[in-house]
Amino acid sequence: MDEILNRMEEAARRLEAEARDTAARADRLGSALAGLKAGLARAESALAAAVARREALATAAPPARTRRARAGGGRAAGAV
Repeated sequence: MDEILNRMEEAARRLEAEARDTAARADRLGSALAGLKAGLARAESALAAAVARREALATAAPPARTRRARAGGGRAAGAV
């Protein structure tokens, strides 16, 4: 009877140790996931800013040189 009790206690200790290891692993994975989420949020923010800059440049008035060329002035019209 004592041997059965000893085996059960040893099995309980092993299970407790495994549960602690699993909990520690879950904590590390949770921390890693939080870091990945933060990195993704920064990347999304940077991408949104880049898209906004690109759209702003696309809708901005063209440089004066280009406007003159469209109006028929500048080197294209023979100006020096």
